[in-house]
Amino acid sequence: MAGLAAIETTDQIMDRLKLATAQLGIATIRKLEISLTAKDEKATGQMVNEEFVAALMKCHLYLSKIDASSITRAYKVDDLTVNYQQFMDHLSPKLSAEREKIVHHFFELIQQHTNQKANTIKYSDLLSLCDFKSHPAVQSGQFSANTAREVIKAALDGIQNENDEITYPKFQHLVIKAALDGIQNENDEITYPKFQHFFRGIASAYPYNTQALVNFIQSCWHSVYKHDNHGNISVEEANKYVEQIEAMLAEKTRQKLKGSESEVTCLTKQFKFYDGQKLGYLNYATFTQTLESFGVMAPEKELMLFFDKWCTVDGDTKKFFYRPFVTKLFQLH
Repeated sequence: MAGLAAIETTDQIMDRLKLATAQLGIATIRKLEISLTAKDEKATGQMVNEEFVAALMKCHLYLSKIDASSITRAYKVDDLTVNYQQFMDHLSPKLSAEREKIVHHFFELIQQHTNQKANTIKYSDLLSLCDFKSHPAVQSGQFSANTAREVIKAALDGIQNENDEITYPKFQHLVIKAALDGIQNENDEITYPKFQHFFRGIASAYPYNTQALVNFIQSCWHSVYKHDNHGNISVEEANKYVEQIEAMLAEKTRQKLKGSESEVTCLTKQFKFYDGQKLGYLNYATFTQTLESFGVMAPEKELMLFFDKWCTVDGDTKKFFYRPFVTKLFQLH
């Protein structure tokens, strides 16, 4: 009996599958998801064992008979049926807090770069902003830019909804239900949970190295990171910094009031003073000069966050339109 190979545990088999998925690349999870849901006409998240194993093999995830038996038994519904959705949740687990922060920040940068409405980006923008020549594997000579484009398109396949959008509902929504014919609807739209789910698949190609995932995103979508001044800071931290500066500016303005002058008039007048060409907006330099003239001091990173929240992106230029900002400031503070 000593010559018999030890039978692997389910966890060991899953670890091998995760490694194989990583080696096959970022599109593997999406391809497998499509292959599995295509056989599940009622979208139950379940399928017969033989079809499940065939779908794995179609995506080049091969199992021996013993391993296939172990996996179908571990995720079984009954002796003939497997819960493939549970299997997929283990093969491509939800993003860690660190990775979710990275993905959320990337989503927000796409929004800022394309001036999309709140909580929405366009699928077509996501692709058009991707520089396939900068894919790390292209840079290293592993494959061509055309191959990179096809790989990334395959990984993104079907995540948009009928309006070519990706929306961001509540961030806590983690459970994604795969649709029959892909995850976009007839208007080419996609919700943020689906965007997040797509990144779960991509992240599966980088199971042990989060920085490699960051490098992939920032290399391929480098144009949206060009003016990124606050890295992977959390949304909560960013909001806290911005609110503190807003409150400070509102208070400093009130301290400057003379006679019956209103807060809006006082602060608008100061912004207009630094708007030498009377354009109705300021750049970052004149924006910070105005704040400093009122005694509002903050670290550069926090001022950048404040400016980015309120500015409008016009091509490669960020413009701070101060009149709507001033009105809104004193509604908030």
